[in-house]
Amino acid sequence: MKVQFLSSCFASLLVSVLIGCNSKIEIATADNFEQVELPDSSVIYLNKNSKLTYNEDFNPRTVQLEGEAFFSVNDGETPFKVVSPQGEEVTVLGTEFNLIINPKNILLEVEIGKVSIRIGDRTNNVISGRQLVYGRHDNGLHLGHAKRAHKSWISVMSKDFKKTGRVLKRSQKHSNKAFYKNNIKRNKGNQKSIKPKNKGNSAPKANKLKNKKGSGKPALKDSKGKGSKDKKGKN
Repeated sequence: MKVQFLSSCFASLLVSVLIGCNSKIEIATADNFEQVELPDSSVIYLNKNSKLTYNEDFNPRTVQLEGEAFFSVNDGETPFKVVSPQGEEVTVLGTEFNLIINPKNILLEVEIGKVSIRIGDRTNNVISGRQLVYGRHDNGLHLGHAKRAHKSWISVMSKDFKKTGRVLKRSQKHSNKAFYKNNIKRNKGNQKSIKPKNKGNSAPKANKLKNKKGSGKPALKDSKGKGSKDKKGKN
């Protein structure tokens, strides 16, 4: 009886250890944003109504995504992978990209570097500034220029974080200053570029025109007149 009891206890302990080793971490958002810093120092910004799942030991370097997230991936000895519940796979080394995975389609936009995406038996490489759209209804792939719509919600996320004293992080490979300039300030700068640089230019022009029509011409005549009198006087 003691042997059986010890055996059952050992078995229970072994199962517990195995469960602990394979335990998963799940981060889900509703009407909020979330920032996730992974064990390899990669950083993920999770958009609203999205879910991220990965092994607690982060071995292999793989996460599962449902919804939308922006990835700032750190360099590593093994590739970083993002998988969908349906089995599609995105593979990168050290780069930044935005990814949307939902039941209808997949949208990948690469900010920095190059990303490989495998859908079924097809593999495509997407470079910086480009996007790939996959439609599940027609199994079609479309490549084009990145729209970078994710910048708008990341800007909102940054403002929300500031209200609570939090700061958006990035992977060690990419500087926060560059990210802030490219993703946050760019939206604000577009409005400034539309405004004229010198508002007072029109006033001086108007004054010059008045001088030419009015007081300007008599002044020139007077100067000529004085000059001619001086010359006559000398002679």
